[in-house]
Amino acid sequence: MKFPQTLAVPFVTLFLSVAISGLLIGFYINLHALQDALVNREYEKIKNIYAIIKVHTDQEIRNLTALTKALQMNYLLIEKVGDGSESRKEPDTLQNLIARYLPEMDTEIFEITDINSMIVYSTEADHPKGTLNKVRGIEKALQGQTVLAINEGRDGLSVHALTPLQLKNRIFGVVTLGIRIDDNFALRMAEATDMRIAFADSKGEVAASSLPRDQRASLGIQKEKIWRSLAETNRPVFDQNPDNGFASMYAAMRLADETLCLIVQADITGIHQLLKQQKQKLLILSLIILSVVIILGSVLAIIQIRPLRRLQDKAHEIIKLLSGKKPTSQFKGNEIQTLIQAFDLMSAAVNNYVALNARSQQLERQLRHAHKLEAVGTLAGGIAHEFNNILMTIMMNTDFAIKKTSAQNTVHQSLQISMKAVYRARDLVEQIMMFSRQGDEELQTLHILPLIKESVKMLRSSLPTTIAIKEQIETGSDFVLCSPSHIHQIMMNLCTNAADAMEADGGQLTVRLDEEVIDADDESVDSLKAGRYLCLMIRDTGAGIDRETLEKIFDPFFTTKKLGDGTGMGLAAIHGLVHKIGGTIKAESESGQGSIFTVHLPLVNETEPSPLPSAEPPLPGKGRLLVVDDEAVIIQSIELVLNDLGYETVCETDSTRALALFKQAPARFDLAITDLTMPKLTGIELSKAILALRPDMPIILCTGFGEEMNKKKALSAGVREFVHKPISGDDLAKIVHKILSEH
Repeated sequence: MKFPQTLAVPFVTLFLSVAISGLLIGFYINLHALQDALVNREYEKIKNIYAIIKVHTDQEIRNLTALTKALQMNYLLIEKVGDGSESRKEPDTLQNLIARYLPEMDTEIFEITDINSMIVYSTEADHPKGTLNKVRGIEKALQGQTVLAINEGRDGLSVHALTPLQLKNRIFGVVTLGIRIDDNFALRMAEATDMRIAFADSKGEVAASSLPRDQRASLGIQKEKIWRSLAETNRPVFDQNPDNGFASMYAAMRLADETLCLIVQADITGIHQLLKQQKQKLLILSLIILSVVIILGSVLAIIQIRPLRRLQDKAHEIIKLLSGKKPTSQFKGNEIQTLIQAFDLMSAAVNNYVALNARSQQLERQLRHAHKLEAVGTLAGGIAHEFNNILMTIMMNTDFAIKKTSAQNTVHQSLQISMKAVYRARDLVEQIMMFSRQGDEELQTLHILPLIKESVKMLRSSLPTTIAIKEQIETGSDFVLCSPSHIHQIMMNLCTNAADAMEADGGQLTVRLDEEVIDADDESVDSLKAGRYLCLMIRDTGAGIDRETLEKIFDPFFTTKKLGDGTGMGLAAIHGLVHKIGGTIKAESESGQGSIFTVHLPLVNETEPSPLPSAEPPLPGKGRLLVVDDEAVIIQSIELVLNDLGYETVCETDSTRALALFKQAPARFDLAITDLTMPKLTGIELSKAILALRPDMPIILCTGFGEEMNKKKALSAGVREFVHKPISGDDLAKIVHKILSEH
């Protein structure tokens, strides 16, 4: 074999090109990543400094407000200001009285103004006694309001707290306390934080800084960034100044009645020096690696020639074996061309093998998909269990608060909105529980046709007029063992997805319902037993779904929608729900041809539908109840609801202590309510121990997880009632009243 004919040369050339390109890209990526990491670290420090300064200034302002309110009703001070002179013979003059208060207040600015806005006393040298006080907010203070205001002074800004001196609705004057936001304040902040600090007003002018006035230009402050930070009050503006080597943060800070811009600067010259050193090190390392790669590439080219020749010889043998002929002359001298002929023959053999094993491969994919859903479902069920405890607390307390407020009260309306959000969250948890196969919702024999029509009616009002809905109902029997929420969830999810597919250009949404008989040898519908089924078909005329997406359409957390528009749980939850009630769901589509989702649900014998639960409010009652749950907030919520109805509750978060309490006086309690999953003693263990002491004791067992315990198991253990979290206060109270009435 001649050297130029081998594939080793272009292969190694490509290898060297990729290696060198990767080396250069890695060099620049590592350098910029290091720079970003170091600068971001400085920005985080700056953000922490901003938080410290904000807390400090807010505390100062709160102190000013508290001090002014303390002086507002000071009888002696009011009397001295109202007198208007210091000639009276009382032992305390106004000057002496202020001298007594001033050291205790620890404030930089202290002024007293009479009812005519004339200064009676001031710590400010440029505000002598008898001059007119022009501080902003003085007019509102003379009208009886406590005012916080920013004022411009000789050396910067000041925050003033003004409050009227009044007695029996009569105003005698105004007391003003204040702190200065000046160069000294900025310098103190800079010394405490080891940063440069400056404050700018809404005009973009620097009002105070930690640098002397003749050095402020070195700060490099840009007015457009000040205005931008003031416009975007919730988002600080960051900047790097290569001229002075500082990183800056411009952040809006609300003080009193104005918004200022706090400017914090950190020295990053050390970072630039470190990056320069790292750049030199990376360059040397890159040259070393490049030399090693070139040497390895040369060795690899030499090493690969012999294996490639052996590979070509093996290809000749395969061609002869599969075709019974020697390779033609056009395939000699080049490894890849020889392999093409060999692979063509091998491909034909493999295709025959694949055709024989297509069915087994399909079953294997279904098994892997089922395992994936089971694994994610277990995780989702655990999360939903914990969330149920939180929802139960919110639901009970919000419902209790609604009952205690007037319907005309805005708080009542706000609580109603919150309650709607709680029910939405509960429905979401139910979806997750259904998907994870942990949901234990009671199934009923239902007429499915009214539920389908109700869902379509709801859709008509919410879909745009460009989408037409066509109903094709061709069934006489429509009894299915499920729950109303199952049908509603299936319809709303599938029809909403179909509408989304036609949102841009409009189209037709077809809802078809008919009866179908599945034979034992019918392979068109996977994993269904022979029998009568109700076939629900949702068809749209949208853009369709490509084959790759169609294979993952029922995977949890898979979505083709943009971030924020979809969770990827809708179809996965529907898939688990349909299989739970003994049915199947199948998706068919091609790009540009629309989509069809077909749901098969087993028909059952016609019986009367199950009655709906009563919506009457709970009745008050009497009795001593033992309530046990390891979640303190749930205990408090149950106690609040049941005590309000007249019951006496004894609550415990430790199941062992609850059992000890019951052992002391078993006849003391009329009913017990316990959680299932608790440390030390579980709800079942605690129930058995209580029943061993008192067999007639009624017990209610609550759980947020329905896989390892269901109603049948709980009742067989002696429990009187088994409920799922989250349960509302009214529903729990009804169960308690029912059990105590029967007992």
